[in-house]
Amino acid sequence: MKSLHGVLAINKPKHMTSFDVCHHIKRITKSKVGHTGTLDPDATGVLLVCVGGPTKYVPFLMGQSKVYESTLILGTHTHSLDTSGEVLETKEVNPQSSETWKELVQSMVGIHHLAVPQVSAIKVDGKRLYAQKDFDLSLLPIKEMRVYDTQLISCDETSVTTQMHVNTGSYIRTLNVELAQRSSNIGMTKDIIRIQNGPITLDQCQDLPQSIEDCQFLDAKMLFSTYPCIELDDITPILHGKIISFESNEPLLCVIKDDLPFAMLEKTDVGYKVKRGLWYEDISD
Repeated sequence: MKSLHGVLAINKPKHMTSFDVCHHIKRITKSKVGHTGTLDPDATGVLLVCVGGPTKYVPFLMGQSKVYESTLILGTHTHSLDTSGEVLETKEVNPQSSETWKELVQSMVGIHHLAVPQVSAIKVDGKRLYAQKDFDLSLLPIKEMRVYDTQLISCDETSVTTQMHVNTGSYIRTLNVELAQRSSNIGMTKDIIRIQNGPITLDQCQDLPQSIEDCQFLDAKMLFSTYPCIELDDITPILHGKIISFESNEPLLCVIKDDLPFAMLEKTDVGYKVKRGLWYEDISD
C-alpha cells in the first residue's frame, strides 16, 4: 500500500486514549502517525492526527491554543480530579447564584501557576505520572496555564458547565478545581469536550475511521493559519539553511509553497533561520 500523507481531525471517542486512536490509524494507513495534544481517556472531541510526512507538523500544531467545554461537579474531590477517580473528600456544597458564577468564571481569565493532576500523561523522571502510584503529591510539577477567554454555559446548585479557551498544556481538571475553590467549594470534572484545536472545530471532525476510504485529510495550509504565513519566490536559502531577512517582529513565520507548509522560520538577532523543514516529498519536481 502506498504511504499516505495528511492530517486527520478525529472526534476522539470516550474511553480511548489518544495513543489508542493513533495506533488504530497507524494500523489502517501503514504510516507513521502522531497526535497534537493528549486528551484524557474519558474526554472526547478534536484530536488532530498527523499521518506520514506531516508528522513534522506535530510540534507546531501542538503549540496552538485549544477550547474545551466541561462540567464541574461540586462537593466531591477525587485523586484524578474527575469522576473516574477515587473519592478523597466530600463536602456540603456552598451554592452560588448564576450571576456570581458568571463573575467567578470570568475571573479565571489570566495566567495561573498550578500543579498538574496526579493522574496525567506528563513524564516525571522519565515515567508517566499516572503510572507512579506512590508519587509524593508535594512534588507535582507546576505549570503555567493561561486562560484567554471563558464562558458560563449553565449552572445549578451542584454543577457548573463552562467553556474555556486555554494555551496548550493547560489542564481543565486543574482549572476547574481552582474555579471550585474560588466559590468556597471542592469539585471534580465531568464530560470534557475539546471543541477546538487551533483553527479546527468539532464540526470539522470525523468519527474514528473504520477503513481507509473514510479518511478525510484537512487542508494543510489552513492548519497553519494561526501563524503568520509568507510565500517566497526563491526557496534556495531555506534548503541551504541560510539566514533570511524580513521586516517582521514575529517569533515564527510559516513559509508556504504550492499551498503547503514548507518550513517554519525562527527570528534571531540577525534575521530568520530555519527552525524546521516541513516538506516531505521530492521538491525537485
